[in-house]
Amino acid sequence: MATGIHVPESNLTLRAPTPEDAAAGTVYDLQVHRYRDLDGNPNVISKWKFTPDELADVVANGGVFWFNCWGHTHPPICITGHSPFARAAAAVEVEHLAIDQDKRREALIERIGAIADLACSKPLEGELGDIAYELLRQAAAQISSDRLRLEAEVERQEGLVKVYRQAQLTAEEKVAGLVEDAGRYRWLRDYSCPPHNFYIGVPDEFQGVRYAPREVDAYIDEARAALAKHKEAPND
Repeated sequence: MATGIHVPESNLTLRAPTPEDAAAGTVYDLQVHRYRDLDGNPNVISKWKFTPDELADVVANGGVFWFNCWGHTHPPICITGHSPFARAAAAVEVEHLAIDQDKRREALIERIGAIADLACSKPLEGELGDIAYELLRQAAAQISSDRLRLEAEVERQEGLVKVYRQAQLTAEEKVAGLVEDAGRYRWLRDYSCPPHNFYIGVPDEFQGVRYAPREVDAYIDEARAALAKHKEAPND
């Protein structure tokens, strides 16, 4: 099954419930990040990794896997291949931008309020008028600056959406290709034999012998490992 791995953002380590579980190795320590969401509800984030065989099974199943939870209920969960901390960093950036815009907006309201107080329903002249019109100019410049900044932010976010969407499409294409390859391999392993035009050939002395799927997998894994070792070896 998938194994819990190191979480750089971890702020807590969950231990085995009993010393016996820890000694037996049936339960291992799990690094997690514990926090509360905007509604004040407690949340826990952990990070998991499939073994190559497990990942191959998931790919062969079209991305489907089974989740088993101890206890009498199934809590709401979110399983994703994207780091929630990356999304959190983007959310913080947007939040800072919103705070900055709120400050600018408050300053703009103060300037307009000051103009209203100075105007007193009659045109302002002289030094007082110069101050009022300068405040208006600054307010107009601030509005224009905020508009340009918001347009740039919208364009940037739209660009990020396109990038993430393209990455998703690329990943989906790769998964689809892996599913097809896995299906071809399993056909070769489990069903390829005469009278098919293409099948795994064996020496004559093994005619009629059927290998178990796990034996075929083991032989192929061994051959691939030997080939990889050969490729890594320096040329004499």
